[in-house]
Amino acid sequence: MALLFAIQQLQYYQVEIPQEEVTQKIVNTNKKKQPGKFETHTKERNAWLHAHTGRAASSEGIGKLMDISTSRTQTLIENFFGEPIQLHQKFLLKDVSWDRPIFVEYSWIANYVIEALIVLLFVMGVVAGWHYKFMKMLLLWFASDFTLHIIMGFAINEVYIMTAGWAFIIPISIGYLLRILSHKSRFVLRIILLVLTSWLWIYNGGQIIYYLIQ
Repeated sequence: MALLFAIQQLQYYQVEIPQEEVTQKIVNTNKKKQPGKFETHTKERNAWLHAHTGRAASSEGIGKLMDISTSRTQTLIENFFGEPIQLHQKFLLKDVSWDRPIFVEYSWIANYVIEALIVLLFVMGVVAGWHYKFMKMLLLWFASDFTLHIIMGFAINEVYIMTAGWAFIIPISIGYLLRILSHKSRFVLRIILLVLTSWLWIYNGGQIIYYLIQ
């Protein structure tokens, strides 16, 4: 714990504070160059954030960072297991701090079917690997992220940007599922995984290409 605290403090003073100073210089420069435009932009952005941010647990301390009103069910469907794995067609790669609603629905029912299948395989993999210490360690890792973002509501309106911290557990859990299957069932699951992987590469790649060329 002492080492983690020391690393956090080092990062804060060596990275975050210098970044804040640079950001503040840019803000002050923009204020001087275009004061009217800067103030209008700030008001519009603050109005957007106010309209698209959930209610905080309190107005002071750590409670300011805890969202208690944003729907957890929609968050799980659209932003926790949704957007990080399959990009939404609407508001593609937009910023929730400026021009993207907290929740965006998929245009195709197929996206929800794919999402449900991935979650199902994830859960089955967790069950299959339950007796392994490594799987239990990964579940604790996942539980920490889930508690922080879904239960407590930290950064819940943009939870998808934190996905890299836990999504690697999904393929590992599916690996445990493959271990316990019979030869025939394992072959079927491998075909399913091949189709899923191909779909995700083609779909997300297509969305990114569309975003870049539009």
